[in-house]
Amino acid sequence: MATLLTTNSELLAGLADPANAAIWEEFDRRYRPVLLAFARRLGLAVDDAADVVQETLAAFVVEYRAGRYERDRGRLRSWLFAIARARVAAAKRRADPRRKWRGESALEGVADEATWSELFEAQWRAALLKAALAELTESTRTDERTLAAFRRTTLEREAPSVVAAALGMTVNAVYLARHHVLAQLKEIVARLEQEW
Repeated sequence: MATLLTTNSELLAGLADPANAAIWEEFDRRYRPVLLAFARRLGLAVDDAADVVQETLAAFVVEYRAGRYERDRGRLRSWLFAIARARVAAAKRRADPRRKWRGESALEGVADEATWSELFEAQWRAALLKAALAELTESTRTDERTLAAFRRTTLEREAPSVVAAALGMTVNAVYLARHHVLAQLKEIVARLEQEW
């Protein structure tokens, strides 16, 4: 999964061109999973969450092309978050119109703006980590056994001694492999944070 673009600036410049399908695909690849996870975490059914994501992405593109996004007023993901939040609230209202009659909030159960932001940020971090793992896996800098030791001890929470025996490594080599991969991941995540 090679990244077509390296920065948000390039992405945003490309979105201004309605005929640039590659840019839309990159934008979609980058933000759809985050928005979908966010909507699902807020209790929307799969189909409703997918609709919210589509509405959010479409609204973003329309507003961006109309010149409404101002970089100096905030991050791209903050703007997407605001659009997604409004779309989730609308979906919740549509799902249960009786709430309005009873005077209840469509966002009942979500305490405040900080909670919304924390949920969105958690999904954003998960997407960054997933992209970093994919990039690391595709790179030739790290051999498969080192990656396997990392995955099994860190992601699957297997005991280092079990992993060492299964992979024909020493326990110390497993710890070193995990440390090596974590250091590479930190570098990739830091770069992606700047690029995205």
